[in-house]
Amino acid sequence: MDPFPAVDPIPLPAPVWLFKVLHLFTLSLHFTAVHLLIGGLVLGTIWAIAAWRGGDDSPLREPARQVMRRLPVVMAFVINLGVPPLLFTQVLYGRALYTSSILIGVFWIGVIVLMVVLYSLLYSVERRSAEGKAYWWAGLISIGIVAKIALIYVNNMTLMLRPDTWLEMYRGNALGGQLAMDDPTVWPRWLYMITASLMLGGIAIALTGATAVQDRRAGAYLKQWGALVGAIAAGALVPVAIWVLMAQPAAVGRGLGESAFYNVTRAAWLLLTFGVALVAGYASWRGSETGWKLTGAAALLGYLQVAAWVVLRDGIRDKSLEAYGFSVWAREISVNWSVVGLFLVLLVGGLVAVGWLLKVMLQAEGEYEGYVGGEELPGSDAA
Repeated sequence: MDPFPAVDPIPLPAPVWLFKVLHLFTLSLHFTAVHLLIGGLVLGTIWAIAAWRGGDDSPLREPARQVMRRLPVVMAFVINLGVPPLLFTQVLYGRALYTSSILIGVFWIGVIVLMVVLYSLLYSVERRSAEGKAYWWAGLISIGIVAKIALIYVNNMTLMLRPDTWLEMYRGNALGGQLAMDDPTVWPRWLYMITASLMLGGIAIALTGATAVQDRRAGAYLKQWGALVGAIAAGALVPVAIWVLMAQPAAVGRGLGESAFYNVTRAAWLLLTFGVALVAGYASWRGSETGWKLTGAAALLGYLQVAAWVVLRDGIRDKSLEAYGFSVWAREISVNWSVVGLFLVLLVGGLVAVGWLLKVMLQAEGEYEGYVGGEELPGSDAA
């Protein structure tokens, strides 16, 4: 018996490959924002605790504030950049995703509540840090909420690949009140997201210290220690990724190994990961002498590394579903190229608008003219 619901009789309005490309691109942007939020929240909270214990004169007070005050904006990008890849996933894999979402329905709907609470806490942290009040406790609660949201998402994206467990889960709890915690891939995938967040979050913090913090002491600290955390986390990602791949069913591992494309993707991911570790480690070693170019290079390598993992992750999903007779390519298509072209134009325009808004926001804060370590920013009039 086919475990998947019947195919929607409405044909796809664009080729599958185009939906795939759009999905992978938008998902890499979303994952980047998620990593920045989690990594920044963890490091900022740790520094805030150390600053609270060290008193008013603690050198960690300003670095922690510089990180935590930016998190509400990062959260906005997490939410908005998360909508497109989720919609593309529903278009391509809705027959599996809808079923898994229903099976964990209570937790899936509960994500909305958790995100509202998280957003409120992040704004509270921003306000309290500006007022010089203790906010480390709100950071700890936020970390717990973020970890729970990540676990729910990993559960859903993993459960959609296991149709053999759907019926038994429904019989066990028809109200959607359980998670697929017994799946051997859940914890490795969750740990990968957290570790990758420390990598990219640390590098982003280093880049912030090099470009957007006028306080030299705080900027130097952010550059050195943010880069160091990024380098260490990049190294730790290798064994975690091996765990993720080894935990997959044998058919999935065999399918990935037989594909030249995914073998190249896996090699590219490994090279990029080592590149991030080396560049970020060198930036940390240079300390206060590190400029925006070196940390910017580490950030670019970090994004490409995230994109490579997104592609490899997509291969895991396709190979997993193929083992149960689900092919994402077996869909009826009726293309309207005028509508597709209009959509692509609007997508590019939207991305340009977002970039422009980011630039305007930073300039409005009066931070784009800052420099640390004597290296002038590109386009800056600072002497």
